[in-house]
Amino acid sequence: MNDLVTELRARLDSPEYAPIPVHTRTTILNYVLHRLPPGGAITALLSNDLTGFIGRADKDHQAALRQLTWILGYLPIGCQGSREKVNAWLAGRSFENRDGCDSCGMDRDTQDEKYCVECR
Repeated sequence: MNDLVTELRARLDSPEYAPIPVHTRTTILNYVLHRLPPGGAITALLSNDLTGFIGRADKDHQAALRQLTWILGYLPIGCQGSREKVNAWLAGRSFENRDGCDSCGMDRDTQDEKYCVECR
């Protein structure tokens, strides 16, 4: 998970992600690292609910939609993709899926393993 956090921080600090409001970058990091709930627009985006995002996002977040969508590729698979995954992440659990580590959601080495290399 440390490599993921380092990569995520670097991405969020890079100029290409500058359109994302600073407080939202902090919110994303707190969501991944500490499982703190984000606001409604970001929760909708993490839940794969574009309509919900558009309905809740202010003009700054709507302008940063492309960058917000790109950053999803650097988040653990277990914390995004559906409302169920987001709820499970916020509750301190990983959503049960066959691809992700039961702790952080990152890819496991084999399907027989419960955790990824870094969480073992």
